[in-house]
Amino acid sequence: MSLLKCFEVVAGLKVNQNKTKLIAIGEIPDLQEWATRLEQVKTPHGTSLWKSIAAHAHIIFKNSAFKVGVGTNISFWFDVWCGHARLKDSFPSLYKLSRQKKESLATLISLQPSPPSWNLIFSERIEDTGIGHLADLLFSIGAVPPLLSTVDDSRSWKLSPNGTFSVKSTYESLSHPAVSDFPVKFVWNRHIPPKICFFVWSACLNKIPTIDTLRKRGMCIPNCCYLCGRNNESASHLLLHCNYSKEVWNLILPHSGWSWVFPESVEGVAHSWSFLAPHGTGRKIWPFIPFAIMWSIWLERNNRAFNNIAKSPLKVSIDVKALLLSWGWAAFIDFRFRLDHLIFSWDSLFLP
Repeated sequence: MSLLKCFEVVAGLKVNQNKTKLIAIGEIPDLQEWATRLEQVKTPHGTSLWKSIAAHAHIIFKNSAFKVGVGTNISFWFDVWCGHARLKDSFPSLYKLSRQKKESLATLISLQPSPPSWNLIFSERIEDTGIGHLADLLFSIGAVPPLLSTVDDSRSWKLSPNGTFSVKSTYESLSHPAVSDFPVKFVWNRHIPPKICFFVWSACLNKIPTIDTLRKRGMCIPNCCYLCGRNNESASHLLLHCNYSKEVWNLILPHSGWSWVFPESVEGVAHSWSFLAPHGTGRKIWPFIPFAIMWSIWLERNNRAFNNIAKSPLKVSIDVKALLLSWGWAAFIDFRFRLDHLIFSWDSLFLP
């Protein structure tokens, strides 16, 4: 069991030793393959295995996730504690400017004065494009830091229901790698501005800073949708099911020869949208429509929340069409529509 103990220390994962055994009985299948993988080296000191095992550490990091406790054992830049990638890799320009490259998560959270806030220090003033990168970073980690506790930081195993590492789950994952059904091609559209793709990606994962999400991060604020004033504000409600948002969608969706049932989630929209394209000249900008609608709804929500300015659904739908026009002009040389055409003859774009 000493080998399993060593594994626990290196990986930070708890191994259920009552159900885990390392045994070899009789003839061992695929012995040569395993020997090749471990690249056994014969030395006077025995066989060296750990370098070869450590070379496959990415399997551990890919299939495990940190649970934030005290935050002292989690690296802000190097560990995957927020989202699906290291912040060092997602925001390389900010990492380069950071004066806290090796600091823990807890170190970068200032508890006083209340409420907690981020204490990020950079080597030089951030200007121009760097401001956008910083905004994206705060969007990713949350404007309000996670609540720290007295519980130790831990790593859970994604492949097991109880979060405990098991050899069986790892073997099955390596033998039958799962195919992700996340709509990557839809979300990361090269004709859409990256920050809007990032927003839709976050909405698919229910990570945009709606009131529902902010409350889960520890903010004590009333959970009420800024658009309708009646329901809790989640990503799916705000962008799809709110009466105000539905009216915006209905002003944009084709009104003849086409029908659609609102999916339960933003990811559901991403999965189904490409299969719903109608005929007509508007087919070119069809993939852009959900991006323009959801982004315009989000901007309207923020205008109401921070500037106390409200637009009608009709005016928001005009903003949507203006976005679609600009993206169409940028993406297609033969896209010759004008804004007045999109405003007054919108339905004609989707007729056969």
